[in-house]
Amino acid sequence: MKFKALKIFSRVHLVVNGSIILLFVILGGLLYYQARKSIYAETRDNFYNEIEELNNVIELYRVRDKDILNMASNFAEYKINEFSYFEERDSANIVFDAVDPISHKPMKVKIHEWYVDDMSFTQNYFIVDELRKIARVDASIYQKTPWGYVNISTNIVNTNEERLLGDIILNSSEIVQAIEAGNQYRERIYKNGTWYQTIYRPLYIEGKIRGLYYVGLKERIGRALKAIFDGRKYFKEGYAFIITDKGRLSIHPKERGMDFSDTQMFKQLAKHKGKQGILNYVWPEDETGKDWYLVFKYNNLINSFVCISFPKNEVYAKLNKESFFIVLWFILFLIGFQFAINYLNDRVSAEIRTISRLIRDISDKGMVDKVEYSSKKYEEVYRHINQISERYLELDKLVKQLSNNRLGNRLPVILEKDSIGKNLIKLDKKLQRALQIEREGEKEAQLRKWEADGLSKFVSILQQYTDDIEELSYNLINNLVNYLNANQGALFFLNSDNPDDVYFEQMATYAYDKKRLINRKIYPEQGLIGRIYNEKKTIYISEIPQDYLKITSGLGELEPNYLLIVPLLMNMEVYGAIEIASFNKFEDYQIEFLEKLGENIASTINNVQINTKTRKLLEQSKQQSDKLSFQEEMMRKSLEDMEAAKNLSDIKSVELEGLSKAIEKSFLLAELMPDGTIKKVNSNYLNLLGLDESEIIGSNHSNFSSVDVKSIEYRNFWNDLRAGVMVAFEEQIKMPDGSEFWLKSSYFPIKDKKAKVYKIINIAVDITRLKELEAKLKNNN
Repeated sequence: MKFKALKIFSRVHLVVNGSIILLFVILGGLLYYQARKSIYAETRDNFYNEIEELNNVIELYRVRDKDILNMASNFAEYKINEFSYFEERDSANIVFDAVDPISHKPMKVKIHEWYVDDMSFTQNYFIVDELRKIARVDASIYQKTPWGYVNISTNIVNTNEERLLGDIILNSSEIVQAIEAGNQYRERIYKNGTWYQTIYRPLYIEGKIRGLYYVGLKERIGRALKAIFDGRKYFKEGYAFIITDKGRLSIHPKERGMDFSDTQMFKQLAKHKGKQGILNYVWPEDETGKDWYLVFKYNNLINSFVCISFPKNEVYAKLNKESFFIVLWFILFLIGFQFAINYLNDRVSAEIRTISRLIRDISDKGMVDKVEYSSKKYEEVYRHINQISERYLELDKLVKQLSNNRLGNRLPVILEKDSIGKNLIKLDKKLQRALQIEREGEKEAQLRKWEADGLSKFVSILQQYTDDIEELSYNLINNLVNYLNANQGALFFLNSDNPDDVYFEQMATYAYDKKRLINRKIYPEQGLIGRIYNEKKTIYISEIPQDYLKITSGLGELEPNYLLIVPLLMNMEVYGAIEIASFNKFEDYQIEFLEKLGENIASTINNVQINTKTRKLLEQSKQQSDKLSFQEEMMRKSLEDMEAAKNLSDIKSVELEGLSKAIEKSFLLAELMPDGTIKKVNSNYLNLLGLDESEIIGSNHSNFSSVDVKSIEYRNFWNDLRAGVMVAFEEQIKMPDGSEFWLKSSYFPIKDKKAKVYKIINIAVDITRLKELEAKLKNNN
């Protein structure tokens, strides 16, 4: 029979059955695997704890042996200290039989004899025998010698009941190193097929270490633990045992003492020396063997593995039994399920037809009238159909609200999980946001217009009063306070004419109290205005310092709530500051507007200050130029008078002398030789240059000239003078200390009767100040 030929219910029935069986197999397999895994982990952890408990028992017995050893050691110390006087006599030397620790051959050793209360201690066994009697421990007393420590008293005997005296502990041993340092020494040693716990302590005579005493206890772990291990049972056949790292069973319920070193089980175990774990092995190791688990942990104290072994099948026996019954019950369930499916099929068909009709109506119309139902079985289906209709109605209402621009709708509870409803609410929020952005845009446009109108207004004021700084200042602050709806304000310009006295000058105020007008200068280190000079940032505060300023009105004097101080900056250079006070808060756009306007004001101030300085410099330059012209004219007339005086024999020498004094008093006067050597200078020259007469007489003109003395220009200058040609020009004088002067000089060659130039007169005027004024004018332009 083909699958497609079956009715829909039969096909569903077949698919469901196959799916249930497949699901059971897969799920059952996974659960069975997980259960085995869980049982394995639980068993492993439980047996790890059990192994740990057995190791704790071993440690407990070791601690007990250690306590017994400590007690015996303390008793030995007590017995030694019990004697009233213990001495070593150098004069009493005896020869003692000893054993060479290297060759193990008999040897003779010379030692000092010890006395206890005047009784010889050599071969005195009272203390060691007392320890054997009370604590059942081995004990020996050793005397210090140049070769090491020699055993002179012991309770250890051989098979012939002879005391084992004379063994030597070498000075190079760790035992002697610890004793010589005044410390005790402990170790676990293996001797005569048995492990011992031992302790060595120093023996003092007259405050010096002259010997040591030894106490050793034979470990009793094996004997004591046999009963404990045999009493532990695990599952039906499991048991605990101890196997040494050499493969010998030290504790085992059946095979104690057997050597398992050649078994595969031990070879596996030996690979895990020093570790803890679990492994599988087969026992017996033949065709009859079965799988076992071995849980182990290596015990470093006894050099053995502490183990628990148990059959593998016993671990999962309960799980396998439970799994069998589960499969059996599943088969019975599957048979009953087939009958139940066939019975329910007929009852479900009618309900399915009704539900199909309702779904078809929803598909065609989007909604149906509310369905009344009585079937409890399909109650949820009918309820969902009604919910779909209700959601459709709510969605329809929401769409109509949006289409009529009624925004701010809330999502109905029934649509909280409906994606269309959520998207409609998102659309509602986006429309609200768009409307808000539109309104904000209108507000921003108004602010831009406010700012543009303000800038236009104040730029016009700045352009209108460029020649009158006081009128400009008053109009600026008056209009600013009103434009910002503030209450009072002040305008400060930075006065930096004198670099040593820089300060803010209050140029104009609006609505300020008269007392505030007294302080018209504010220095960079004073108050909030001073901070502007250093920080170059706007200051906006709402907590104004007490008595900083008050606003006078019809109600009296009131302190403002907000204070705004904006620097007038251009290229990060401060030109002044604007201070505005108000009862109302300053908005960000107002502060930004004032900062932008501050740049324009700073630029205007800069231009006005430059223009003012330029006018002053021009006036100073004109005055200086007029003065120089006057001095030149006087110098020219004086020279003409002197020349005329030489030709008029009737001019008196007194008049000539008076004329010379007038020239010397009014001008810079120097006398030079034709080779450039300075022969004479007047006091005016010396005062200008700041030199003594001895510092300049005899020096050459080239020492002070800024012109390259090797240049053609400088050589031509002196050639003209030597030829008798008068030379006049502006020259720059450079002093050795770096200072400079500008002179307007005239050089007059003086000839003798043979018409040969024998000296040169230099008459000059200081024009340094004029040159500085010209430089300032050039920079300002």
